[in-house]
Amino acid sequence: MNTRPNHPPSPAATTNRARLRRWRRLLLAGVVLGLGSCGREAVDQILPADAKTYEMRGRILEFAPGRETVTIEHENVPGFMPAMIMPFYVKDPTVIARTKVGDAVSFRFVLVSKDSWIDRLATIDESSLRLAKAPRVTPPPTSTSPRVREGDRLPDFRLIDQDGKAVTDASFAGESLILTFIFTRCPVPNFCPLMTSHFEELQRALAKAAGPRAKLLSISFDTEFDQPAILKAYGDAHGANPAIWTVATGEREEINKLTSAFAVYVKPEGGTLSHGLCTALVDRRGTIIALWRGNGWSADEVMQKLAAADSAAR
Repeated sequence: MNTRPNHPPSPAATTNRARLRRWRRLLLAGVVLGLGSCGREAVDQILPADAKTYEMRGRILEFAPGRETVTIEHENVPGFMPAMIMPFYVKDPTVIARTKVGDAVSFRFVLVSKDSWIDRLATIDESSLRLAKAPRVTPPPTSTSPRVREGDRLPDFRLIDQDGKAVTDASFAGESLILTFIFTRCPVPNFCPLMTSHFEELQRALAKAAGPRAKLLSISFDTEFDQPAILKAYGDAHGANPAIWTVATGEREEINKLTSAFAVYVKPEGGTLSHGLCTALVDRRGTIIALWRGNGWSADEVMQKLAAADSAAR
């Protein structure tokens, strides 16, 4: 039994408690506001000085297996990019954690000199989307080339290089070969420009006196635009040494055969090309040693694989 007298709190104690509660509320509000502003500042501060940003909207069509990219059919962005379907790189997987295929979304596209990604993604009302009606495009003839896998032989091919000369699979007989697929007008930094940047690194590594040897081959699937003169200018702009690095294209049927064999989809979209990526390492015996889908590989990784393949072939 409590025998202590139950005295009412003094006016001073009541005032102090009220002040304490008010300060707690103000402190909590300050912390919340501070966190919110810090979060926004952190997002802005990570952008390089040369970054360009574009507010975009579209519909999610597909996620990559690891959700590192998401394919979105997006609206036209005036002065930048026509309405098309393309994959976007996601640096922070939480950005798309609660989204699903079919969601209409708005997002920010960040573009820097050698990279691009999306953030600030939010679901929106699908009825507000203004997506372009897909034009009817006559599909190219279906290739009968089987899809290649690691351990398969390099398919036969006949291409035209940057000097207008024929280049075939036999041109690389007895030499290791690293090949990839590009087109010179690709506007997305972490697609063709990134592949070409990797090839620049590979060329520098291969030019050293010591270490494994290989040739490089960039194959353009933009057969109409990327003619030899364009390919030569592109190669020169990226320091391609013809003794190491060949940039080539070919007849449409020949390119279709190769893109089909290496599972590189290519689709005309709003005046440009939506496409996949594939890079392959072929050893001196003409065997495909490694295949990299997408852009998640580095020059160092390829050089390590090349060194192992070179040792095994001796």
